[in-house]
Amino acid sequence: MKSAKNVRRILVSVPTASYPERRKLEGILTYATEKRGTPWHVHIESSGGYVRQRLLDLPKWECDGIIAYVDTDRERKRILAARLPTVLVVSEGKSEKFRRTPRADTVIFANDHSAEGRAAARYFMARHFSHYAYLDSAEQTKWNQERRRGFVEELKRNGHACTCYGMPTVREQNDFAREMPRLTDWLASLPRPTALFIAHDARARQALIAAEAADLIIPRDLAILSVDNDRILCETAVPALSSICTNNFSLGRACGRALEELISHRARGRIITTTHGRIITRASSDQDAATDPFVARALAYAARHLDQNPTAEDLAVRIGCSRRTLQARVRRTLGTTLGREIHRMRLDAARTLIRDTDRSLSEIAENCGFASASHLCADIKAAFGMTPVQLRQHPV
Repeated sequence: MKSAKNVRRILVSVPTASYPERRKLEGILTYATEKRGTPWHVHIESSGGYVRQRLLDLPKWECDGIIAYVDTDRERKRILAARLPTVLVVSEGKSEKFRRTPRADTVIFANDHSAEGRAAARYFMARHFSHYAYLDSAEQTKWNQERRRGFVEELKRNGHACTCYGMPTVREQNDFAREMPRLTDWLASLPRPTALFIAHDARARQALIAAEAADLIIPRDLAILSVDNDRILCETAVPALSSICTNNFSLGRACGRALEELISHRARGRIITTTHGRIITRASSDQDAATDPFVARALAYAARHLDQNPTAEDLAVRIGCSRRTLQARVRRTLGTTLGREIHRMRLDAARTLIRDTDRSLSEIAENCGFASASHLCADIKAAFGMTPVQLRQHPV
């Protein structure tokens, strides 16, 4: 029986052994903590963790709503059979079966993993690579296939070929020691330099080990970009890994908001295609800047001091060259002006703070070097087609 206290009982089903899903869970729980109105009691049903107890009799528990990451048809049917207000997170490739059977009580967040692959291709092409490769996850998954397809197709559309690593054998999937010699040989066989897109951060760390065994220098011989932006994995790698931020915390908050709207009848079921966030460039893919130490030092200093809104003159003095020389090197290396590159960095930093924090717009403007909150709002709207309020309300 429910207690006399007015609460909503919410089932959250996520595989907490996965970093992206833990970030979604963090976003859901943050929303539940900060939301106004009827409080939530959240039961977390996880896989891969130490708590494996299921919540099977939802009517007996008097469940009010469900948020679930769904990767199989069997799990989808189990969740939907409850006929409760439900938010599902699925891979974009699986969303078609939901489009054929829309339900008023169900919101679908479809992760567009192919868009991540397309973004990775554009990221590397902007750095003028001639050779491209893709390294799959050790296990075959739908999201892995979608990332590979997006990467390969975007390159092909622009006249570039892509070399893809073959899937490991079952024995190799179970033992990296068995796979490493083949992975090392494959990396050594790639032309230099090659832009390598990798399915996820943990797999990228394996590639770094194999690259070292192949005597490859990162990023001179092999520039690496992966997905998820798990800061522990990326920032402790040597060199630090560049990665695509997948906005999982923001997605979790959006899931919570969508479920509340379903329960309170303020919205009906729909399908929402999610997008990735910005690409975080670290040493593993900083190929252009790595060829010009002046540019590398200038941009690194600018990134650490966005709140001071450094000028070209400031940066030139900091690194010991003339303003004209620095601007010429930036244009030759990055194909843009120093001012535009710093403005892009400020916009990306501001968008992340808007999506992932509750800081005021005035504080974000100050932290990112904008003259005022109104200047921030105008620039965000011009760059991303949404106001800061819209970005915060609909972060995916």
